[in-house]
Amino acid sequence: VAEGLVVAYDASGTLNVRNGGEVSSATGFLGYSTDSVGTATVNGDGSVWTNSGSLYVGGGDTAGGGSGVLTAADGGEVQVGGTLKIWDTGTLNLNAGGVVAADAMELVPGSTFAQAAGSVLRLNSLSGFGDNPSFDASLHLGHSAGGSGAGTHTVGNAQNLTVAEGLVVAYDASGTLNVQDGGVVSNTVGYI
Repeated sequence: VAEGLVVAYDASGTLNVRNGGEVSSATGFLGYSTDSVGTATVNGDGSVWTNSGSLYVGGGDTAGGGSGVLTAADGGEVQVGGTLKIWDTGTLNLNAGGVVAADAMELVPGSTFAQAAGSVLRLNSLSGFGDNPSFDASLHLGHSAGGSGAGTHTVGNAQNLTVAEGLVVAYDASGTLNVQDGGVVSNTVGYI
């Protein structure tokens, strides 16, 4: 899709990417308008939904809208060159084996982010996760698929970052993790 791919503009819509299927779009929207219900599931090895721009779950680019649910599981991957924004009516399910890679990820207050062990989250920046974010998924900071190609995160002012599995600083691009002013980082395995 050369421009925007909208799943559920003002009604219900479903996008299933599975069995090695590939979808490419400039910008993606799930549940664009109020009362719409948009669902996208990327499931299975080699299944990929690539957005060269941003992806909005539960609304449009400027405001929240309807209900949006995005799920990546069992080898399925969602790639976002811009911002992955989860509005307050949006849900991101990162199930076991799923991969979500974005230049930036923003959680709007009230949004839902469910994650499972065995999943991977690759980001260059993150916001809206609170002062003490905790990840069941592996967290990779710094990856080339994102627009900036450089990841940076700061843990300070007595904040805590907890990663139950692997924490990677610079996956396949430059990455920086700053721990300062009483910040604490805890993870099972770390890679720099």
